[in-house]
Amino acid sequence: MAQYFCHRCAVISGYLNTGCNAHIDFTGSTYQLDKFIKHTVLPSSGSGLVSIFNDPSYESYSGYIVNTMASGSVEIDDQGRKNVIFYGSQSQGMRFVDGIPQEHNDTVKVVLPDNPAKVHVFPVSSSSIITEDCNSCGTNVLTGSTSS
Repeated sequence: MAQYFCHRCAVISGYLNTGCNAHIDFTGSTYQLDKFIKHTVLPSSGSGLVSIFNDPSYESYSGYIVNTMASGSVEIDDQGRKNVIFYGSQSQGMRFVDGIPQEHNDTVKVVLPDNPAKVHVFPVSSSSIITEDCNSCGTNVLTGSTSS
């Protein structure tokens, strides 16, 4: 069963290190470079589901990671992987299906934040994200889970 923590409780519990990613090269591994390209370049037809950021610059992309890590809530999924979610309140990007725009994304999700060679980020829509109570203090937090 997934666990959810507000930013404060995640830091206190040691689930989130807010300064650990500030100086990492977020395109430093082949995996990260592939994710950067995937989430900053307009997708082609037949590309399936992909979300891209409005601003394709490296500075913006890395800023999304650092800002989300500094403010977001934490999801620990059923497999023990951490995700950090931060609501941006404005369009961060667009979701595409087979190259066709579907909806604006106003929330940012950082995945694998503890692995410097795999940490990456992508925009998601808050309309598909649900809230849960923080497992420590009970505060409502955004989750990486989608409503279905």
